[in-house]
Amino acid sequence: MVFKDPSLKTEAQFRFFAVYSLLFGRIKDTIKPLQMNYYHAQVIGNYHLAMYSTLILSELHLIVGTDLKSLISLINNYLYFLKRTNNKYFYENLDELKNIVVSLNSMQSEQVKINYLPIDETNEFQPMVFTNSIFQIQYAVLMRDINAIPLLLNNLENKDLRTVRAIEINQLVYSAIGAHELYANGHPKKETLKRLAKLFHLLKPIIKNNNPNFHHIALLIKGLKADCKQDSELAIKFLLDAIHAAKKENFIPVVASYNEKIGRLYLKYNAPFEGKNHLLEAVKYFELWNAPKKVNQLKTEFLL
Repeated sequence: MVFKDPSLKTEAQFRFFAVYSLLFGRIKDTIKPLQMNYYHAQVIGNYHLAMYSTLILSELHLIVGTDLKSLISLINNYLYFLKRTNNKYFYENLDELKNIVVSLNSMQSEQVKINYLPIDETNEFQPMVFTNSIFQIQYAVLMRDINAIPLLLNNLENKDLRTVRAIEINQLVYSAIGAHELYANGHPKKETLKRLAKLFHLLKPIIKNNNPNFHHIALLIKGLKADCKQDSELAIKFLLDAIHAAKKENFIPVVASYNEKIGRLYLKYNAPFEGKNHLLEAVKYFELWNAPKKVNQLKTEFLL
């Protein structure tokens, strides 16, 4: 394939590498090679490759649960590099992510100020809005910002995703939980099931091989669909399996979020003992992730 713009060739090569690593390897085994790509790209002056690496690496660290204080330090290093390259697109993406990480790592209870924007296909910064929506959906779900979730889901659904890249794992997890949170807050069941079915459709080509990076998401979606259909026994079974699958990959924030979700469902099913145990497990994993704001939210809401 011939690329008129060399930067497009770099992007295509990098996206292929990211997708290949994600589909045929474990995320925890891909971070080091991507980190080496970042440093090598700086040495040879291939700043496009380095910039794509910063974006994917930051999101991968969010998935595997790198301690948030350490992640802030990493993002600061990336921002310093991006400032030198004068690239507004990548700098603003990572600056938005840094605000979210700093907020989660803060002891303060107020919401971080996030620039929620609808996607406008005529806007030259539309890709930035899309990428920021991926960061923001995780934050909105974690902090239960219910009013922001519909806009973010629309932003992510309106993008034609023909492949699932590394940066979209968090999108799938938190879009599914976000859609279910809207259902729990009165949104129509039919609309929720449609959203969950669309997310599951993205996973179909991958889950046939029981890919460890995505298997837990398929189980999550099946559990949330079962709850929408009032099948509590099946919902609990799938969510317990989802927790087990995410634990095997050591996806710390994902394990925490799944425990919170199943804890809330147990309370809804009038099983307070099981509910409290899973909420305490969620607190343990959020503490491990160094997210005191989320820990305080759960402890305050459930008197843990």
